[in-house]
This record gives sequence, structure tokens and C-alpha cells, in this order.
Amino acid sequence: MTEPVTLEMSERVVNDVVILKLSGQLVLKTRETFRLKIDQLLAAGKPRIVVNLGDVQFIDSSGIQSLTYAFVQCSKRGEALKLVAVTRRARDVLQLTHLDRLPGVFDDEALALSSFEPELYCKCPSCENLSSPPRLEKVLGFWSEQTCPTCDAKFTVQDVQGHIIIERFRVQTYEQEYFEIVSGKPYIVRVVGRLNLFSSAALDKTWRAIPLPRRVIFDLALATDIDGPGARALLTFLGKKESSAKAAVSLEGLKETLSSSFLGASDVYPEKRGALAALGTVGDTPAWRGQTVAPPVLSTRKTS
Repeated sequence: MTEPVTLEMSERVVNDVVILKLSGQLVLKTRETFRLKIDQLLAAGKPRIVVNLGDVQFIDSSGIQSLTYAFVQCSKRGEALKLVAVTRRARDVLQLTHLDRLPGVFDDEALALSSFEPELYCKCPSCENLSSPPRLEKVLGFWSEQTCPTCDAKFTVQDVQGHIIIERFRVQTYEQEYFEIVSGKPYIVRVVGRLNLFSSAALDKTWRAIPLPRRVIFDLALATDIDGPGARALLTFLGKKESSAKAAVSLEGLKETLSSSFLGASDVYPEKRGALAALGTVGDTPAWRGQTVAPPVLSTRKTS
């Protein structure tokens, strides 16, 4: 009596990497079980997978096709499947089918795990807490919009020749209203929506995000309403800025009815070019470099 053809799989997680250990036979009768498991992991947002073939007794052409399927599906998500072929039988099969030529085949799990680059997290430029979502190191140049869970700021970053550059930073004041920093020489802080006593509370958070020495123009062209307390808060804030900072306010594009609160105020100019001239030399404006960190703790857990 022949033994039944079976394929058992055990799963554990090391950091964000799933190690899937196979036991039995990866053949025509079991390939769908393996494919389904791969699909389930990918659907759950787990594209970093190590398949350990150490206890696989036999692999036929259907099993090889299943492994190839897993390679392709992981690569579509920006990752490379890793295979651990710890037995001579598994290595021989991979050599016959040329899968051993792929860069993701290793002799042990430790090597396979070390081949994954760590996820990187960007620090919020205002409060320096970790933002999310992370960027997978393999997907060079791509970051989703970052959200700081501590101060609720949102910002965009770009990978430029290995340097993380922050492009824009936004602090919400009301729904669909915000202060936005645009990187440049100098930095531009756009007030979008209302500038009043409530929204002015975001000034400090916005200011802290700009790198030293700060070179800033406040652009009020998109302000929809400015009351006396809001204008005074902005002027008071600028009056207390650190001595190394340069800042000015541009009223260009602002409705005339809203500009009256700034009449006679220092550091306020009717046109952007006047504000820029008031700053003087801005060649020392620093690039907006983001700080990134990788998870420091290696954790292992079993999953059901």
C-alpha cells in the first residue's frame, strides 16, 4: 500500500519575514495547497517569504512550477522569494531546473533572513517620532505619504541618490485647511484656509519642522480669512524667532480686505519679491534631509 501524498507547512515570523517550512512532497497533488498559502500571505500584506525545503522528500515539475509561481508573485510586490535548500536532494532538483541560479537560494535560514534589507521608517521632521508607513528598502525611491501618529502631520519624501529628502510638510488646522511647508531656498510656508487664534497654534509645530538655519517666507495668498488675533499671533511669533533665522510675510495674492490686519507691521511685504529681498542672502538654506531608522529589535513568533 502506497503512502498518501501530503504536504505540511509550518509558519513562523522573524521581524516582518515569514518563514514557511515545508514537509512532505511538493508535487501535482499538493501544489495548490502551496500556491494557496502563498496567495494568502501576499493578500495579508506579507511579501517577504522564506520557503524552507529541508523536509521536502520529493519535488516534481509541478512543484517547480509552484516555486516559480511564488517567485513571480513576490516580485510583483517588490520582493524576492527566498529558498532554503538544506538537503542534497533539494539542491539537486534546483540545479536541474536552474532555479539555483536565482539570487534568492541559500543553504540556511540565517543567510536567507540577512539577505532582506530592513524596512526603513522616516522620523517626523517636527516631533521626531516615527512616521508611517515604512518604505521597503528594495523598492528604491518609493515612499507613500507619511503620517506622524504623534502630531498628525503629513509629509512627502523622495529618495534622491540614497538621501531621503522631504519635499512638503502639512499641519492640518481645520478640515481641508492647513499650514504647508514647501522645500526650497527659502522655504515657503503657505497658509491655506483661516488664520485665527485657533489655527495659529500650529505655527510652532510648523516652524520646528524647518531645518536650521531657517530661511522662510510666509505666503498668505491662499488664506480665506484672517482675524486680528490670528495676524497678531503670526507677527508675535516672528518677533520671537531665534536670532539666526530669517523670515518675512508676503501679502501677494491676498484679498485686500484681509491684509488690513498687517498694516504698518514690520517683516510684512505686499509682494513676494519684496519679502525675498528682505531675507537677503539665502544661499545657506539647508537641504531638507529626512532621518530614517530601521527596527532595532529582532522578534520571532509563530503564526497560526
